[in-house]
Amino acid sequence: MVLSREKLVLWLLTVLIIGLALGYLFSSKFCKVSINQRVDKITELNQELRRLLVHHTVWTYHSLESDFLEYEDQQAAAEQLAKNDSEFASLFASYYGQSTKPELVTLLQTQKNNLDAARAQIVSGQSVAVSFKQTEQDLANYLQQLKILPVDAQEFARLFISDLGTNFIEIIKAWKSKNWQRAFSLYETNLEISRESADLLDRLISEEFPYKF
Repeated sequence: MVLSREKLVLWLLTVLIIGLALGYLFSSKFCKVSINQRVDKITELNQELRRLLVHHTVWTYHSLESDFLEYEDQQAAAEQLAKNDSEFASLFASYYGQSTKPELVTLLQTQKNNLDAARAQIVSGQSVAVSFKQTEQDLANYLQQLKILPVDAQEFARLFISDLGTNFIEIIKAWKSKNWQRAFSLYETNLEISRESADLLDRLISEEFPYKF
C-alpha cells in the first residue's frame, strides 16, 4: 500500500508531535526529580551544619561550666567538644579538601584555649586579658585562602569566634555573680548565633560547589 503525499505528511507530523510531547513530559519529570534532589541535599547540609555548630556551642558551654563548677565530668565534656569539632572540620574538608581539616581543628582549639584562659582569670578575680581578634582574623584569612569572599569570611569569623567568645566570657561572669538568668539568656543568644553561622556557611558551600547538589 502506497501512502499519498498528504497522508505521508500527516503521518510525519503526527509522529513529530507525539515525539515532542513525550520529550517534554520526560524532560519535565527529569527536571523535577533533579530539582527535588538538589533541594534535599542542600537541606541535609544545612541541618548537619546546624547540628554541629549548635553542638559546638552546647559542648563549649558544658566544658566551661564543668571547669567553673568543678564537676567530676570535666574531661568528658572537653572530649565531646573535641569530637564534635573534629566532625565539623571533617564535613568542611569534604568540600574544601582533607588538607584543610588540621588548620580548622587548630583554630577551634585556639578558641577553646582562649576561653579557658578567660575563665581562669575571672575565677581568680583578674581582669579579662583575652582577645578574640587574632583568632577571628586567622579564621577569616584561612577561609579567604579557600577562595571565600573576604566579606563572607570576615562575617563568619566574627560570628563564630568573636561574638560567641565574647558572650561566653559574659556567661562566666554571670556564673560568678550567680546571675543565672543572664547566663541562660546569653547561652540562648549563642545558640542563635550558631544557627546563623551554620546558615551562612551552608550558603557559601552550596554557592561554591553547586555541582555537588
